[in-house]
Parts: sequence; structure tokens; C-alpha cells
Amino acid sequence: MILNLISQKNFITFNKVIAKTIGLEEALVLGQVCSLSNIFKDNEFYFTYAEIQEETCLSEYAVKKAVQHLIKLGVLTVTKKGCPCKCWYTINENVIVEILESRNHSNCENEGSRPLENEGSRGVEIGGSFKKEIKKDIKTKDINSAQPKNDTAPKQKSEYTQIIERYFDNFKQLYDNGQVMTEKPVVNFKQAGAMVKGLLKSISKESIFKVLDTAMNDMWIVSQGYPLAIILSATQVNKLLNAKPMQHYQQDTHVKKEVYTDEEYMAGASDLDTIGF
Repeated sequence: MILNLISQKNFITFNKVIAKTIGLEEALVLGQVCSLSNIFKDNEFYFTYAEIQEETCLSEYAVKKAVQHLIKLGVLTVTKKGCPCKCWYTINENVIVEILESRNHSNCENEGSRPLENEGSRGVEIGGSFKKEIKKDIKTKDINSAQPKNDTAPKQKSEYTQIIERYFDNFKQLYDNGQVMTEKPVVNFKQAGAMVKGLLKSISKESIFKVLDTAMNDMWIVSQGYPLAIILSATQVNKLLNAKPMQHYQQDTHVKKEVYTDEEYMAGASDLDTIGF
């Protein structure tokens, strides 16, 4: 009863073999455009990404990416025409057959047998770059599925992640010391990613660590809230990388004292009297 209820309407034709071969999102989009092709004549039709998004519940980005992949594989052919200009699509049935056959051949080869052919029928020959791309995808998937997964192995963090974590650790330390008021910083991660990527082209990760650590002792930067965008700016990076430890200089003996003993004060007053003040 439930099966009949959900299959009455609002369904999409979905092929598992195509999904396993070229991708889940591609299979969903292909099933939907096949439904559209039945509405138009001459096997030529048009659609918008928003229409496919509405029917498949995929994001517009996922739909666009899937359509471009289908065009690249030759499953869809696109032609721009009309006024206003529209993208008209055609489904290449022969390529879809090649996808299905390539998967069948791959499964049979993995099982150590050859595909069975009906008497009087001929197998479909797969040729061209499409065959190479499909076989490469299948081979990669088979190899990955054959290798045991080690879920316990630690994943190597990227340099960007390590730098951001170092910044957050420093900020927390400043917060614990009462040097910044907010518990967590406000970070534009898109901007930070671009700045870190640019810096890593010229300096090492360790140098960026030094910049972040040295900035904790910069009173002006801390007074601004220890902002990442300011710290990673070219001016501050140059200043913080070349910063020298604070040195304690001896008091210049030529500088006039501001505190005097009684004897010194009286001697100074006598001098002033002598001069004529």
C-alpha cells in the first residue's frame, strides 16, 4: 500500500547502474531530463537549473555540476539557439547504452567470467575517450572498495587548519588573561583562507606561527581585539617577523633629572642666583 502511494506521482526515474558508474547526482538529473524529453518533439528540449533543482531537491550548484558532467561524458548535447537565446539539450541514447554495458563488462571481469550473450545478438562495442573515462572511474572505485579502510588512522591536518587553530589558541589565552573582552573572535574565514594561502607562497607555516605568537605581545594589535585580518596583513607580517626583543637602555646621563636631593636642589638654586634669575 505504501509503495503504491509514493509511486503514484512526484517520482523520478532513477538507474542504480548509472549512479554507481557516473555519480548519484548525475543519475538523478538524467532521470529528470529524460522525463522532460518526452514532452518535447524531436528529442530536443530545454530546461533551467532552477526547474531541475525544484524536481530533484538538489542544490543549484549540484544540478549545474551534474549537467556539465553529463555534457562532458557526451550523455547530453547542448545547442544554443532562439531569441532570447536558450540552451537546448539532446539525449544521446547510444552513450547511455555504453554506460550500462561498460558497467556490465566490468562486473563480469571482476567475477572472472565473460558476459552471456543471447543467441543472434551482438555485444555493444565501447570506443573513444568515453570508454577510457568510464573504465578509469570503475577501476578506481573497484580498487578503493577492495582496500580495507583504516578508520583509526589519524588524518593529517592541512597547514591552513593548523594556522587557524594556533590563532584560536592564542585568542583564548588572551581572553583568559583578560586582554580581550569576547570569548571567541569574529573571523571572515573566506578572507582568512585567501590571506593564509597567499602567505604560504612566500613564507613557511612556522613563520606564520611566529607572527601569530609575536602579535600577542603587540599592545596595539591586542587593543584592537587581536584581529586575524590585521595580523596577516603584509605590513604587520613584515613588522612582526622582524620584531626584536625589547631592550632595556641605560638612562641618558645628559637628561635632566626630575627628582633631586636637598643638597642638589640647594646647589641648583645657588647656581640660578649666580646667573641672575
